[in-house]
Amino acid sequence: MADGSVSVSATIDVKPIIEDLKESLSPKQFKKLSRALVSALAKSGAAWVRKRMVGLTMRSGWLKKHIYGFRRSDYHSVVASPRYYGEFLEDGAIIRPRSTRRKSLRFHGADGSWKNKRYLVLPAKKWFAPSIAGFEESDSYKRAVDRTVNSLLAKFEKKPETPP
Repeated sequence: MADGSVSVSATIDVKPIIEDLKESLSPKQFKKLSRALVSALAKSGAAWVRKRMVGLTMRSGWLKKHIYGFRRSDYHSVVASPRYYGEFLEDGAIIRPRSTRRKSLRFHGADGSWKNKRYLVLPAKKWFAPSIAGFEESDSYKRAVDRTVNSLLAKFEKKPETPP
């Protein structure tokens, strides 16, 4: 996922969590563990935001369905929303006509009549920051870490690493 498509995002750092495991694992196992942990936290963070979306009225639920998490590196994951929609809601926007010849926007109003406006102002609705707040201290975060670390350590114990 390119950074240009991410508008509203939060970065999750797992380096402090796994540093104490570095000595007990081989470099290959450590890399596998860090990647799995980062991916698990990205998915868990996206689910956390979806459950706690505040400050927005839901009509279609499109934004809620499109909150996603991805692994940016071996130590960082990102929870984000699509740029072309989430950014306008978070930061607000002014919508103007595309063409310089057209001087106004024309659309159907709520009462069914045609409206002409030179511009529309979408007010900022801060929804992402309050939604992601508290994730790193949550039980969901701790469960994802415990589940991932324990399952991979069990795999590593069952199947010892073969030398290359």
